[in-house]
Amino acid sequence: MSEAIIAQIKTILESVSGVGVVHDYDRYSLSLGAYVELMKDADGDVNGWTIEPEEGAGEFGTVAQYQLSHRFRIIGVYALNDENASSKIFRALVRSIILTFAANPTLNGAALLAVPESYSIDTMELGQVAFHQATIYLGVTEFVDLA
Repeated sequence: MSEAIIAQIKTILESVSGVGVVHDYDRYSLSLGAYVELMKDADGDVNGWTIEPEEGAGEFGTVAQYQLSHRFRIIGVYALNDENASSKIFRALVRSIILTFAANPTLNGAALLAVPESYSIDTMELGQVAFHQATIYLGVTEFVDLA
């Protein structure tokens, strides 16, 4: 898979107003505190995103090109704060992300076609810390030259 595609997904995601820290791979930690630190933005708020390829398939486009299709999973976590209506803020942020990708279907020329396929928004709790969580699936098709 093209690292250029992952780099463009990260660049586009970082361009959306309100998006915090963006990691171009899944992040894990053995402790909740360490995970929370990985997902804090420059202001110290939990507002983090990860990008990970989930599945892919390929077929020949021409004799000299191979068409690869990928499905990327973009996961975001956002601090839950009911007093500040964080649910509304996060829903609007997810919508902005989806529309930003929809408006850039070639990922700045890195892909043949990139389409937001689906998304979900939920809340989660880790060690008595509550977050909003979104999962956005982005389908991406690219041609790879075989020569």
